[in-house]
Amino acid sequence: MTKPRLLFLLTEVSSHLTPELQSGVHYSRIKNMPHVTLRFRLPDEQVELNAAMQGGDAKAAIWNIDQYCRGVLKHGEPSPETRRHLEEIREMLRERPGLLDD
Repeated sequence: MTKPRLLFLLTEVSSHLTPELQSGVHYSRIKNMPHVTLRFRLPDEQVELNAAMQGGDAKAAIWNIDQYCRGVLKHGEPSPETRRHLEEIREMLRERPGLLDD
């Protein structure tokens, strides 16, 4: 999306805001929100930077794997050996605290 188009859309949205939000009360709350800055020494820490930037995608992929295993266990008819493997995979995914939490 181009900047002029984005600016137009933001203008359109702001015209429908309540007077309180238009006055900047809402925006001042956003400015005071806590934030975190990660710093990496490039190019030495390029791998770590890439891992940090792709963390959300990795977490989504892990969640999808967990859901796939859950679906096969719940709705499929896996062999006893396959069932054991799927349960082991799900246990391994849950060994890391916070990995599958929202």
